[in-house]
Amino acid sequence: MNAAPLADLFEALTHLSPKVQRLLGMADEWKRAQREGVMAVPVRPFESKQPEALAIRLGEDGVALLIERYRNGQTARELASYFGCGLSTVKRLLRQRMIRRRPAHD
Repeated sequence: MNAAPLADLFEALTHLSPKVQRLLGMADEWKRAQREGVMAVPVRPFESKQPEALAIRLGEDGVALLIERYRNGQTARELASYFGCGLSTVKRLLRQRMIRRRPAHD
């Protein structure tokens, strides 16, 4: 057997992303819990995908419109209602795009 493919595999396994490392750790925890007879509760391993899903649904033009409306004075709550998503989703999308938050109005 050629050593090159094994070396490539070893190299790939030594540079796993943090998400993959976390998933592998969770699998080990579930196996351990199963052996010990303890109920293992799966934990959501990744950050919410809702802002990305909203960005995909809106497209570049829709995200630009959302940001423009926010900069022109609409509140995040109004934008969430208009675009049919949650308030936290709008806030997260704005934060990911480095849009400064405005102070809340009275």
